[in-house]
Amino acid sequence: MMHRFILISLFAFPWAATSQNLFEALEGAGASNFARIIQSDDSLLATYTSGLVRTVFAPLDSTAPRKRQEPNPADQQRALLQASDQEGDIASYRRLPGRTVPTFDDSARLGGRRQSVVTDARNSTANTTRRWDLTPRQAEEPLRVTSGLGNRVDVISGDIPFNGGFIHIVNDYFTIPELLSTTAQATGQTTFADLLSSANMTQSLDNAPLTTFFVPSNAALDAAGLSTPGPETAAMLAEHVVPNFAGYLPELQDGLVLPNQNGNALTISVRAGEYFVGDARIVQANQILMNGVAHVIDKASFFKPNWYKQRSNRNPEHSHG
Repeated sequence: MMHRFILISLFAFPWAATSQNLFEALEGAGASNFARIIQSDDSLLATYTSGLVRTVFAPLDSTAPRKRQEPNPADQQRALLQASDQEGDIASYRRLPGRTVPTFDDSARLGGRRQSVVTDARNSTANTTRRWDLTPRQAEEPLRVTSGLGNRVDVISGDIPFNGGFIHIVNDYFTIPELLSTTAQATGQTTFADLLSSANMTQSLDNAPLTTFFVPSNAALDAAGLSTPGPETAAMLAEHVVPNFAGYLPELQDGLVLPNQNGNALTISVRAGEYFVGDARIVQANQILMNGVAHVIDKASFFKPNWYKQRSNRNPEHSHG
């Protein structure tokens, strides 16, 4: 019976078969510079040797140059983003549509939760609309992990065991998440960022904990006639805000109903592998924020300004437009 238990344990936890510690495994996997960064900082070393780290996304030496000075606070935060207390192998990360991975970065404004990154197991086509196909990637295609600003890194080798879990070698560091307003500007959603400022909502939404934002693109706001500040700008922006919920893509299940900041219901649907909020399609997903996540959408149609409602009342045939 004891032998059977050992065999089952080794099958369920392959890393249990190795006596190689984390730093030996990092050295052998070509991530020795990352190992030295951890070892050069007492707080990082305490975290990584606590026995709680189960998964490490370690940057390859070519993307993690050896530092001569001690890590600064940004280096420390970046290193904490690369580790999780949840065990994850490549197969589990490839399950569609991906997996939300909590990290050891505790600087997030997520109501006491640590910052997360998201694995991306979807196929993307080459067209400019960034459509997504929920079919498994070909074996030669890399698994990607999304972090701040929606930036993605590739996993170039994975499932490297150490005596606490798995190491996955990535081709760059994760990006430290930024504020909503900073992210919107940096990713090209400048109209949305400008409207936040005009409505005096930048600070409140940047600091709202545990929040999901569905950000209409510049073209979407322009097409809806909502790109110019007006008396309804604040209400329009609030329609795209879901409080008390971090809706990373894996959490957006088909049929999920989310109450927005105005108290109205937003319904998530998944159609032919594409994600929708109402009839607005998510065209850029998982822009990880300090206080949640933003998804860029191609319509602002679930907000109807008063001029539209008044026109619809006069012309019932337009009420479904």
